[in-house]
Amino acid sequence: MKKILLIGLLTLLCAGLLAAGCKETQTDTQNTMPPLDNGTKSITIEVTGAEFEANPSLVKTVEVVYPGSVVLSLDSNQTTGFSWTAEPQISDPAVIYQYEHNYVAPESSGVVGAAGKEVWTFKPKATGTAVITFEYSQPWAGGTKSARTYELTIVVK
Repeated sequence: MKKILLIGLLTLLCAGLLAAGCKETQTDTQNTMPPLDNGTKSITIEVTGAEFEANPSLVKTVEVVYPGSVVLSLDSNQTTGFSWTAEPQISDPAVIYQYEHNYVAPESSGVVGAAGKEVWTFKPKATGTAVITFEYSQPWAGGTKSARTYELTIVVK
């Protein structure tokens, strides 16, 4: 009887280990942030809607080492007609440039009108400092302008 119980416990233990080792991972390229050069030279910044609720005009300064990149993610709810500036103002394009801009839809949360994210990747051209200005607005004539603003100063070393 002890032998059967021991075999049963070992079988359950092995089955549990196999199940844990076979966990499936799924990557949805449309709902992920861009690669960050293995995190060694890049900086990622994520700003949530809650942060803008507390203060609609945010300012941040970061340093990046050339040739790294800066990835910025801002909450965006395009179902309200608002969107961030697709081509934000860059004070010194000789220092940094916009490499990529994407909208990342919200994960299926079952909530109609849930916010997604707008994600930009910036890459440096040279050392120096550049200020990038973003506005969250309704782009049509008569729409609300600058409901939120974000100013990012990037120091490239």
